[in-house]
Amino acid sequence: MYAITLVLFCVVKLSSEQPHSCACNCCPTSNCYPSLVGQAYAANCSRAACTDACKVQYTSSCASYFGKIDAYCTSSLTTTTQQFNCRCDCCNTGSTCSLNAIGTSTAWSCSPQACTIACYQQYPYVCVSSSLGQTSGQCTGLATTTAAPNSYRCSCKCCNNGQLCTTYQVGTTVAQECSPNSCAEQCRKQYPQICASSPLGQTQGICLGV
Repeated sequence: MYAITLVLFCVVKLSSEQPHSCACNCCPTSNCYPSLVGQAYAANCSRAACTDACKVQYTSSCASYFGKIDAYCTSSLTTTTQQFNCRCDCCNTGSTCSLNAIGTSTAWSCSPQACTIACYQQYPYVCVSSSLGQTSGQCTGLATTTAAPNSYRCSCKCCNNGQLCTTYQVGTTVAQECSPNSCAEQCRKQYPQICASSPLGQTQGICLGV
């Protein structure tokens, strides 16, 4: 199990972005000065992505609630667009909660670190951190790049705490038809722990086109 301990400020979709190396300057208390603890790899070269990656890679130094972190991109690591499938096991009811299979994501490396970041970014409302919950990402192999014919992108807004609950954005999926019903069906398959049917909750599928 690889537990993630970070707070996400920016949701970044992992698709075909190239991984980048980041410098991680951290210290665990409020009255210290961040120093270089090592490097991590992020899906893009933004400061937010590097901050997330450093917190995952160096939990004791960079993920402290009272600590400081200065993370920034240093260079592109590789030019490959190869992707790997990841299994996402998460929970959001406390730091000692039991992990549940939430869904899948893709990452640029077949490693627990890369998959954990991908899961955290793919399912930000379920795959949470520190005292809020846990996230474990495990690589399951090389991702296929062949797309299904006539597939459409769908946005998934869901909730699972009653038929009157307020839906929130949980991610995206693909469907064979550009319709709310088809998208909603695929959303429930993609995010079975979050996208519930009445009376357990609500699922809204919105077609975004091809």
